[in-house]
Amino acid sequence: MTPNIADFLNNDDKQKLNQRLYAVGSVFIAEFDENDGITPKGNDKFRNKIFVVLGHDVNGAVLGAVFINSGINSTNRNNEVLYLHQYPLKRQDHPNIIKHDSFVNCAHVIPVYIDNLKNCKFLDKLNSDHFDLIFETVKSSPIIKNKIKKRFGLI
Repeated sequence: MTPNIADFLNNDDKQKLNQRLYAVGSVFIAEFDENDGITPKGNDKFRNKIFVVLGHDVNGAVLGAVFINSGINSTNRNNEVLYLHQYPLKRQDHPNIIKHDSFVNCAHVIPVYIDNLKNCKFLDKLNSDHFDLIFETVKSSPIIKNKIKKRFGLI
């Protein structure tokens, strides 16, 4: 395996680098697979998912993130609380991030392991008004455990 710059940094420097590269409010697209808890479609080995960085864990190796989806998961429609935790994003507000109107799933904070990101690409930062509302939705959510919120500095 080819070494990268992170291989030569101590943990504190890695943490600082990760926090700058994966800044809170930034949006990325990356490949996720079953090891990440994402089910690929059909015979695909992975699925491209767009995510918003909400925070970092203490050592900076894991991001707390929420996924942006093209629609509301049909299972969420059956559970009103989960359904209400879907934040709408308009394409006109974020043309560099989404190709059509979409939803941020604020019902689940996903741990994203930086070392496991595959083909990760920065898309843009959410505008601050939208990010603040998403952050507050997650932070005040009664369905996300405080342990998760604390892990990623949300409370």
